[in-house]
Amino acid sequence: MEVKKKRLAIATLSLVVSGTALGAAADTPASGGLEEVVVTANRRAENLQTVPLSITAFSGEALAEQGIVDLKGLTERTPGFTMGEFNPGQTQLYVRGIGSNEDGAGGDQSVVVFIDEVYIGRSAGQDVDLFDLERVEVLRGPQGTLFGRNVVGGAISVTTSKPTADTRTALEATAGSYGTMSLRGFASGGLTDNLFGKVSFSSRRRDGYLVNTISRFSSLLTGSGTSSFGYPDRLRKIDRDSVRAALRWVPSDTVEVNLSANYGTVDEDGATRHVIPGTASVATGGRVISAQMATLIPGYNDNYYLVMNDSAGRFTNDIVGVTGRVDWDLSSAVRFTGIASHREVDATNIEPFLGSPNMARVLASSGQGPFVYSGNNDYRDKSNTETLELRLASQGDNRLDWVAGVYLLQEDNYRDETNSASLRFISGGALTGTGLNLNNTVASDKQTIDSKSYAVFGQVNYAVTDRLSAVIGGRHTTDKKSQSRVGTAQPIAGANFNLTSEADWSEFTGKAGLDFKLSDDVFFYAVASQGYKAGGFQGFAPSAAAARTPFDPETALLYEVGAKTEWLDRRLRLNLSLFQTDYKDLQILQLLVPVGSPAGTPGVLITQNAADAEVKGAELEFTYAPVDGLTLQGSVATLDAAFKDFFVPDGYQAPTGQAASNTSRVGKKLRNAPDLAYNVLARYNHGLAGGGSMSYQIDWRHKDEVNSDPDNLAFAMLPKYDLSDLRITWASAGGNIEIEGWVTNLFDEQYLIHNYPAAGDGLAMPGPPRMYGVTLTWKN
Repeated sequence: MEVKKKRLAIATLSLVVSGTALGAAADTPASGGLEEVVVTANRRAENLQTVPLSITAFSGEALAEQGIVDLKGLTERTPGFTMGEFNPGQTQLYVRGIGSNEDGAGGDQSVVVFIDEVYIGRSAGQDVDLFDLERVEVLRGPQGTLFGRNVVGGAISVTTSKPTADTRTALEATAGSYGTMSLRGFASGGLTDNLFGKVSFSSRRRDGYLVNTISRFSSLLTGSGTSSFGYPDRLRKIDRDSVRAALRWVPSDTVEVNLSANYGTVDEDGATRHVIPGTASVATGGRVISAQMATLIPGYNDNYYLVMNDSAGRFTNDIVGVTGRVDWDLSSAVRFTGIASHREVDATNIEPFLGSPNMARVLASSGQGPFVYSGNNDYRDKSNTETLELRLASQGDNRLDWVAGVYLLQEDNYRDETNSASLRFISGGALTGTGLNLNNTVASDKQTIDSKSYAVFGQVNYAVTDRLSAVIGGRHTTDKKSQSRVGTAQPIAGANFNLTSEADWSEFTGKAGLDFKLSDDVFFYAVASQGYKAGGFQGFAPSAAAARTPFDPETALLYEVGAKTEWLDRRLRLNLSLFQTDYKDLQILQLLVPVGSPAGTPGVLITQNAADAEVKGAELEFTYAPVDGLTLQGSVATLDAAFKDFFVPDGYQAPTGQAASNTSRVGKKLRNAPDLAYNVLARYNHGLAGGGSMSYQIDWRHKDEVNSDPDNLAFAMLPKYDLSDLRITWASAGGNIEIEGWVTNLFDEQYLIHNYPAAGDGLAMPGPPRMYGVTLTWKN
């Protein structure tokens, strides 16, 4: 079947290319090549082809053409970029194998989203809808000089569209399968001669795509203690709304002030997991949950979309943000920029972790044993963040370009997390109270963190000659975190605690590089860059010692060489990078089992600093416009990312069935680091005889299998997958009306977007199946 899919994709792509070649004979050859791509990674507008960094940039138009509406869409089309989703409020972004799965109030992300240069540190606030944007830049590797804080793995820089002097409006409506409906739009224009305003909005709905099977067993769910409400047939619906308002004031030729405010709300199903068959485990004594599922539900192991839950769970999130920015040309050579922001995130997650009491009753009926484990993982996550950045930068065409500034952050984070657990033994197809019996045992951890961060930074670019340039920069950061927390004991291991503690860290990170312009079309660079992420306190601690003890910062040192080139009269763009990154003290959140625990212990979460890891790889990006109207583009990335020095901490063992003395993870692969990933896209545009135009687009994305735990357990892995999308668009003669038909996951590939080990099996989050629909856009 997989071979047939690939053959069909190749055939479809061939039709697009062949049709273009046949129609191209009458076209006039283009007088120019590919359009210049402008980025601001160095805090000034530059041609992407002359920036000594690995950057993938998407214009607002490209995002719309490729149907990219969220961060997951970016990861599918950016080399070295992957994303997991533990639940809707805990997205896990990884660049070149480096990211974070720490979910407590006292941890930070390793790959950070910036919106209009404002740091978005909490994972619940990172997964934003991508609409009405000027561009998105994905910077790969440590960005420890110019970008905010904690950018040890990479940065996603989102730039929104600013208010315009001319009046512009747009409205986009979408309808599709699985109840997909969306409405997006904006209105922009002048309010006075020097004041301009804009309002934009986005609203998205979609029904669930996972099939809930619990209603098939209603005859088993009678009697006291069972739910009286109906069971949802489909799970994983989405419901998102957001609005943004902006003002741009230009009081003089030297001053520009931008103010923006945004509000977003989410109310959708929580995480729902398909159980992947595991192997024998010290913790559980066998393949329990998966065996029961396979016995009860025909075809369960072959269909990721089959799940069993009492409820859909629920995730809600409210995000409020306000940003003010002043750009002031102090002279023709120096510009002052000040950016202040306030952001609030309030997220709640209710997740049927491994089911519920009613699910336990159904599983017990399977006769499989020896027990059933079920429980919920719920949390309330709130944060208030204020940032201030003040900087001076050179401007104009100079041999010496520089930027220097200060950065301040104040963040208050609160997380109230609870785990409820039931562990019931089975006898004769019924639940019993014999043996170890945890009936609705509840553990909780209320964590309040006050974080402060201060930094001074600077970077200098000097043109040694007309062809050779050098860059050097540095950033000194100081972080301080204070916490207070109250916890109740987790089942089996742990004890109640009520404590306060604090810790602080400081680090200097530097950058140095050379670049050489061989010609107008060939650019080489070599760079060494450091990154740093603050230490912290782990979330949901099993004991007072674990809650009180901070984990150390993690650091990275990148060595990279690259070439950015254009060929064939600038119709072909090839960019290549080779890199090695040495990581120290990676912060790893992992599930571990206390040594000597009884069979059936679900394990506890421990955050540990892995001593050392190394990442090597290569990335190639290309864009080719062989004839007018046709564009081919894509990328290829290879990774070799492994731990060099990493062991299970004393007193614990990995949940793998291995002996407690076997604690080494040396040579194990890092999370979310595929050995090979690639994507290719073909888009063809042509005019119609009566006016208007047509465009046809198909793309193919591949990612190798990735690990999601430090022990590289096969049942907790995400298998490799191939996805393809198809889009066909008609545009009116004036370009103000477009009708687009689209299909995502064209070949209905079953794949996973997250997985992790628990209770002896893998708990996996399936990705969406094939979906299709129509989008109507009106512009003025």
